[in-house]
Amino acid sequence: MIFVGDIMLSRGVADMIRRHHDRNFPFAKVESFLHRGDVVFGNLECALTPGRRIRPHEMVFRGNPALAPVLRRAGFTLLSLANNHSPNFGPRGLRNTMRALRGAGIAWAGAGEDAAEAAAPAVLEVKGQRLTLLAYNSPDVVPAFYAAGPHHAGTNFMNIARMRRAVKAAKRAGGFVIVSMHAGDEYHRRPDRRQIEFAHAAIDAGADLVIGHHPHVIESAERYHGKYIFYSLGNFIFDQMFSRATRLGLVVEAWIGGNRVKRLKLDAVWIRDYAQPELLPARPAPRALASLERELRLPRSSAKPVLAAK
Repeated sequence: MIFVGDIMLSRGVADMIRRHHDRNFPFAKVESFLHRGDVVFGNLECALTPGRRIRPHEMVFRGNPALAPVLRRAGFTLLSLANNHSPNFGPRGLRNTMRALRGAGIAWAGAGEDAAEAAAPAVLEVKGQRLTLLAYNSPDVVPAFYAAGPHHAGTNFMNIARMRRAVKAAKRAGGFVIVSMHAGDEYHRRPDRRQIEFAHAAIDAGADLVIGHHPHVIESAERYHGKYIFYSLGNFIFDQMFSRATRLGLVVEAWIGGNRVKRLKLDAVWIRDYAQPELLPARPAPRALASLERELRLPRSSAKPVLAAK
């Protein structure tokens, strides 16, 4: 599996796609890498719905629905919609997003036509391995009406008690369980209390891996009860060119078998031209990756996968 952070296909990214007359422009330098994954996950940080051009510095994000099959061709098979931008264009925009992803053959979790659908897991069977994704959105980073309701489309809000029940149900069904959380403080390098408590509760309930996003920078990671928590992968495709931290994204390669992480490797991308991530060489590793490798007690970055745990 390959895990990447925030994917935003609006604003400056959309402008670069138009300038180059190439919908594949954001993926051009990472597509061959992504195709190595049997499952490729990211956080889709925009609605895919028809509409006007989104100008620089606007804080609502809308991508062209025609980009859904482009995402699939680039390698993406699994997305989280539990974030603060997928509902920017209301229930209709969210429905259009889900319709576009469904038509492209991309699975998602964390949003739906109502609360039950938004809370439902995405389940994949790949090479005999069952994979379950549960995705959650922090109420700290969105208005209350972004929550899905009994008769209202929206996202799946973080609630530890409900999450525990969902994780335990997923484990009873069997397989490898991933919890995705959209939480934390933007541009902060360390997770806040809500992130830590939610991630620890997910592992305690039986989750096998926790993947975080929202802060737009790489945050710390940890091994907790022998399992991995990545609090924020940072940006993957975004137009935030104003700092090194927002242009550097973490990519996690995880080899899954027997319902556990058998191998783990960390990579980094550097975003160029407001839209285009490029995989960085393994050595010398960026300082952020070297720090994570120490936190997780991993061997130094190399061109080959590394054994993460005995």
